[in-house]
Amino acid sequence: AAVQAVSREAPRVAGEMNPQEVSNTWSAMAKLAERRVEVDAAVVLAVSKRALCVSGEMIPQAVSNTLWAMAKLAERSVEVDAAAVRAVSREAPRVAGEMKPQE
Repeated sequence: AAVQAVSREAPRVAGEMNPQEVSNTWSAMAKLAERRVEVDAAVVLAVSKRALCVSGEMIPQAVSNTLWAMAKLAERSVEVDAAAVRAVSREAPRVAGEMKPQE
């Protein structure tokens, strides 16, 4: 029930999300997909559109987490907007020097 409630609201609020919220939403969708929970295409589309707007403001961890989430969704055959992938990917060189390896 909670997943459906969030899925209904996410497209409505996506246009107001900041870069961290966009990244967190991508991560949540990927984790749901890994658990074989259906991810709503309208949510993916709304968050993709917002990623186009805020990718240039993402911090290194948000870029990394978003790209990981996009890859995981694609791996689960969830259609991921190619323009959003390109937009976030373009930010990797900008933040690469600030990225910290996981311990």
